[in-house]
Amino acid sequence: MNTAPAPAPAPRIAIVGSTSPLGKELRRVLEEWPAPWRLAMLETDAYAGLLQEFGGEIEIVQVISPERLEDADVAVFACSPELLDRYIELGAYLPPVTLDLTGGPRDGPVFVDGVSRPRPSRTPETIIAPRGDTVVIARVLDRLHGAAGVDGCEATILESASERGGAAMDRLQEETVQVLNFNPGAETSSQQAFNILGPDSASDGRAARIARQIGSVSRNGCPAPAIQIVSVPVFQGGAISMHVRLREELTADELERLLTTDSMRVRSEAARTPLEALGSADIHLSSVREAAGDNAFWMWIVTDNLRVAAANAVRLIRNATSTPS
Repeated sequence: MNTAPAPAPAPRIAIVGSTSPLGKELRRVLEEWPAPWRLAMLETDAYAGLLQEFGGEIEIVQVISPERLEDADVAVFACSPELLDRYIELGAYLPPVTLDLTGGPRDGPVFVDGVSRPRPSRTPETIIAPRGDTVVIARVLDRLHGAAGVDGCEATILESASERGGAAMDRLQEETVQVLNFNPGAETSSQQAFNILGPDSASDGRAARIARQIGSVSRNGCPAPAIQIVSVPVFQGGAISMHVRLREELTADELERLLTTDSMRVRSEAARTPLEALGSADIHLSSVREAAGDNAFWMWIVTDNLRVAAANAVRLIRNATSTPS
């Protein structure tokens, strides 16, 4: 008598930093892309014991430890980069598929869905699942370079507080209340609320890292962009002002048609502000216009930075665990 083989167990995913803004968004995307996931929600001592819901079930947030990762198929580090560094430096056990979603300075193979070459399932190395700005710029440049050739690109990223984690979002909220109560405090030059913070050594480091990551996934000799980051008083979402120079001659209308894909929205369907883009994993190019110089264009791009990064990470999880789309 023939018996059907037992179904393979559902992939078990450990989210380290499950209470962070990016960890919460990752959980929401996993819920919206139905699959038989099993989740372990892990955190530092300060957040252990909190209750979080996934798939209609209430889960207790556990303290991160090597033992908690031993039965995981995938570990996603959506915490501080220092926590992942400590685990790697100590030689603690990491699952066969480990994703670095911390946005930290660690180098390694980078995955951008639709741009990166396919990777073997269950690779033993830590894979960087980049933040939203890296994903957006890499996808736009890949599309442009494949069709018209990119000679150069400069981008200014208007970075929201969520890109720097929950502490930055809490600080922005506290400072907003202080300013509205006419009690801004002694130091105002570095406040996030009602302010714009220009590039500094920290943001320059993040910009250089984004450029390196884009360069590592770019195909056919596409040049890496020059990037600067400006911090703006926005809780979530992001905007990018992007200038590109192309080798092939295109009109603005032709460029719009080229960039209109299943995951890119241009003009009439596009959001113009980060607030309008919240909840969407799409790239919204609400303005494409010709710039001074031959074959040069300006683009205004808005996204939900957390959703874009989380959706890219979930695609990597699906690929690595051979979970059907």
